[in-house]
Amino acid sequence: MIDENISKTTNPIENYYRNTTPEHLKRIFKTKDGAMNFLNVRKEYCIENISKNV
Repeated sequence: MIDENISKTTNPIENYYRNTTPEHLKRIFKTKDGAMNFLNVRKEYCIENISKNV
């Protein structure tokens, strides 16, 4: 599609995901292993940093 003002999809969730998520995260979430790895890294970060402050 040439016109940038026309939505590429009519699904509002896909539009939100496309417009708000950085490109590097979109690539990570394309595979199950990538998504699980990302979530495990975030979990470790939360356990190490946030639980110390509670």
